[in-house]
Amino acid sequence: MRILLLIMVLVVGIAAEAGELKPLPDLKPPSGIDQKQLSRIETIGLDWWLKNRGLLAEESLTITGYFSTARPIAQFSAHGDRIWEARINYTPTASPTGILWINDRTGKVLGLGVN
Repeated sequence: MRILLLIMVLVVGIAAEAGELKPLPDLKPPSGIDQKQLSRIETIGLDWWLKNRGLLAEESLTITGYFSTARPIAQFSAHGDRIWEARINYTPTASPTGILWINDRTGKVLGLGVN
C-alpha cells in the first residue's frame, strides 16, 4: 500500500511540475520473448485487474515491456528481478486507464489506476 501511495505521489508531483498531463508514450512490445511466459504474465495481470478493479467491455490489457529492478522494493521484488509492465487501455480513446507491474519471479502485482 505504501508503494502505491509513493508511486501516486511521484506521478502527481511530476505532472504538477510539467504543468499539464500528457498521454503516456507508446512502448514497443517485447520481442524475442517466450510466448508461454508472455501468456503467463498476461493471465496474472488480467486476473489481478478483474479481481481488484473489474474490466469494462471497452478495455483490454496489453503487455508493453519489462525492466529489471536496480534495488529491492519492499514486499514486491528483489534486486535484479524482471518486472513486466502491462497497461489497461480504454479502446474508444486508446488511452490507458491503469498500469500494472508484474514480478516475473513471484507473480506479485502492483496496480495503479481507476478505483
